[in-house]
Amino acid sequence: DTTGAGSDALSGGELTALETSDDSRYASVSSFNFQVYFDTEAIEFTFPDIPGGATVNSASLNFEWQRGANIDAPRVMYSTNGGASFSLAANLANPAASTDTTVVIDLLALGVDTAAEVNGLVIRFQAQYDGSGGSGTDTTTSHDWVQVDVNYSP
Repeated sequence: DTTGAGSDALSGGELTALETSDDSRYASVSSFNFQVYFDTEAIEFTFPDIPGGATVNSASLNFEWQRGANIDAPRVMYSTNGGASFSLAANLANPAASTDTTVVIDLLALGVDTAAEVNGLVIRFQAQYDGSGGSGTDTTTSHDWVQVDVNYSP
């Protein structure tokens, strides 16, 4: 399940765009028009559960995205309690505009190491406006592949 800025759920086609790295992108509905972070200006991703009580051997996030020309300070946050509170997973490099970039974040190294934490996982993407006067697609982001890989044993 994925929500854009606010709490709008994405459609089946929009979710399909995030399943693989295939240049079929989900474009953010809202622009990141602020020079500070706001919880309401974010894209949140949730993932299917693993069996309760499973032992987590590894967990990583594959995140492929691109930015409009006036996007700055992109970051990925994570929550292991269903979105009640978030911690920084990574400040992302600001790639050239309209260029796919993929980052792999080791969630196990961040402490996501129990079935309950994996099952409560919410990933939040945020960015800021660079203040240079752009608008429209210059202040949006596109996301091509968002996947959490979890290796676990029963």
